[in-house]
Amino acid sequence: LEGMFSSDARIMGSRWLDTFNTMVNDCHIPSKMHVRLETKAAFHIKTGVRTEMMDVMGKAVLKILQDNLGLHWTEPVAEAWKWLWGWLTQSMDLMLTSAYQESSLIQLCR
Repeated sequence: LEGMFSSDARIMGSRWLDTFNTMVNDCHIPSKMHVRLETKAAFHIKTGVRTEMMDVMGKAVLKILQDNLGLHWTEPVAEAWKWLWGWLTQSMDLMLTSAYQESSLIQLCR
């Protein structure tokens, strides 16, 4: 996972955790989560994020959650977290695709 982060791991980890926490708090409003991801499009493109990276990151997140929740990591809890990560992955894919298309269009206009 280290290659996915471009600067100090502690700073990037803190920023990522803040964003993830916001997504979890907003998970009952998917449109709000998507807008939050859209606001991070330029950063994600600049740092080279690709949709296929979400699978590796998702496995790491789910493993951390499972390890830390212990006996509270039940099948329904696991399914809920998998759903949320799947949704975030789809939203990230839409956001990145749109941002890359917009970036390409801007490049054509120069």
